[in-house]
Amino acid sequence: MNNYPESKVPIAPYLKKFLLNRYRLQEPVKIVENSPLGICIMKAILDQRSSRFKNKSTFEDYTDRLRIILSSDMIDRANHTERIIIFNIDFATLFRESLITWFEAKKSAGSTTTDAVKSFLNFYKIEEEEYSYDAAVRNCIRFQDRKQITGSEIRKAKRK
Repeated sequence: MNNYPESKVPIAPYLKKFLLNRYRLQEPVKIVENSPLGICIMKAILDQRSSRFKNKSTFEDYTDRLRIILSSDMIDRANHTERIIIFNIDFATLFRESLITWFEAKKSAGSTTTDAVKSFLNFYKIEEEEYSYDAAVRNCIRFQDRKQITGSEIRKAKRK
């Protein structure tokens, strides 16, 4: 088996906990191209627009490091491994989608908003300092509001 170099990629602390727990991974994470993490990293490596993210202040929340090992094919394609940092954007979206799915399931089972959000954060061992409870609640409420607006728009369209 070949030993590939280990890289340390900046990541938001809450995303690191989410990824490691969601996919039951341990560091260093061996990245396989066709896995969800591998697809996001390959997208970041190949994205020509990623040069617009060179401004380090854009990523000031990425205070933790995820230790990864890229395959030789991925290393060959990567001109600059610092582009990998933009995978945080895709995984932040996945995190929000998972939060909302969890929230909907818990709410339909009779949980309060507070219990639903807190159970999600506790399940992934995410601390208040890493991702605030208030931010999680805001994401869920925004989703509910959008869902209600969409439902009312559908009802109005049916009346016409």
